[in-house]
Amino acid sequence: MNKKIPAYLTEKGNIVKMLLFTAIFSMVFINIYKPFGSEYWKKVTQTEFFLLSAVVVIAGIGILALSRWIMYKHTREKSTLFYWQYFTWIIAEIAAIALIYTFLIKFPFKLSQDFMTLFSSAFLYTALIILFPYLTTWLYFALQDAEKVIEAMTKDENFVDLNGNKDHLIHFKDEKETFRLSVAQRNLLYFESNDNYLEINYLIKSKPSRFLLRNSLKNIEETLDPRMFVRCHRSYIVNISNVKVLRKDKDGIYLELDIEGIADIPVSKTHSEKFLQLFSNGI
Repeated sequence: MNKKIPAYLTEKGNIVKMLLFTAIFSMVFINIYKPFGSEYWKKVTQTEFFLLSAVVVIAGIGILALSRWIMYKHTREKSTLFYWQYFTWIIAEIAAIALIYTFLIKFPFKLSQDFMTLFSSAFLYTALIILFPYLTTWLYFALQDAEKVIEAMTKDENFVDLNGNKDHLIHFKDEKETFRLSVAQRNLLYFESNDNYLEINYLIKSKPSRFLLRNSLKNIEETLDPRMFVRCHRSYIVNISNVKVLRKDKDGIYLELDIEGIADIPVSKTHSEKFLQLFSNGI
């Protein structure tokens, strides 16, 4: 709760979208379900109810617009809000709208219920009505923001490391086509299949690291450059540019990478001839 809210919640364009969606949803919801106690509306026709609900919605959206304008100015002039401040702000918005509604419904209809009873009921129904569009737009903005980040990353055809060297950046997605990781091609070491997951081994600041990706070795192999990434085993694909030694032992062929902490990678009999030829030709 002491963390700052995402910046997209206080962007001007997103505030306008949130207000429009809240207004439309509120108008439809109120006219279909007639919340706040149906006995109050028996005295009015459907047309009168529509007009009265329009007044309530316009008044509510006016309060929200003023509230969000103050929030926008506050975050631009000072700093963004913390989560606890944002949720407290929303509660205050609901209370203000409920207060306006209570005034609009009690005195014109001369209801016998006391003011606080009507206000409590209005507060509950107002919260139920506006929290749905609030949550929906929040999720929508979060998705948009995530897509922008991914698009910005995937637009870069080249990656510049800390030494200023350019290298192709490879993007990895899981089985649901969700972006998970980007690694410079030269820093990829090898891929290892592990049940339903794929272990991506790579270098970061000259130190080996690994990332588990829910995908198959076959799917990833189809996206890699076959001149650099070669399958050496049914469970392994290796970046041959990082292989320094091919060792033939009694129990088989192994590939050694000149990196501390990386185990030797086995070459199966199916792929042994291919690797012997690659090394004999001087890869």
